[in-house]
Amino acid sequence: MIEPKEYQDSEIPISTDDTNVREAINKAQQQNLKHIIAVDKENRLLGIINISEINDNLLDKTIKDLPKELFKPYYIFSSQHLYEALAMMYNYSLEFVPVIDEENKLLGILDKSRMFEILIRLTKAHAPGSTIILHVPKNSYSLTHIASIIENEGAKIISVFSQYNEEEEIYLVSIKISAEDPSRIIASLERMGYNVYYYTASDVQPIIDLQERVNALLKFLNP
Repeated sequence: MIEPKEYQDSEIPISTDDTNVREAINKAQQQNLKHIIAVDKENRLLGIINISEINDNLLDKTIKDLPKELFKPYYIFSSQHLYEALAMMYNYSLEFVPVIDEENKLLGILDKSRMFEILIRLTKAHAPGSTIILHVPKNSYSLTHIASIIENEGAKIISVFSQYNEEEEIYLVSIKISAEDPSRIIASLERMGYNVYYYTASDVQPIIDLQERVNALLKFLNP
């Protein structure tokens, strides 16, 4: 469930159905937005409109005069998880996602800047500890096994994310742990056959040159 504080007080402009289309576009573009969020007079969400899909002959009309197919049903309910909002933003290249209630009324807007703040909290990127990134082949990926190795060394997993590379059939597993010096954990992981791709830690020299790791990471993410 998404907390109200996460989607309220957004500066994203909202256009009502009697707003002039040209005016709505100008307000959106002033904030470098590519989409317009439209509601009716009762604050019910009409949809998200991609500015690039609005023809010039529609600029002097009002929002309610636009073709219905321009209004895209991009939204989430307040009862849904933040990950669903992130997925929608990613899949449809949105700068924001409206949050509505069961009656389709707009409760607020999750924008990119707010999402970034939430992700920092979710990943615990700001918390003390260290990060370990593993390359794990698909046929040997077991989060339970990885967790047991880390916990057996006296550390706790604070957060974990994984990304799958289909071409190489490899998981890139990013793990934030409580230990500030992960050297013993890294040794245990490598002893159990895991490829430690990269790590960060306080007062510990990285395994290899940071730039080399970054270049390899970018290559992995964009094969």
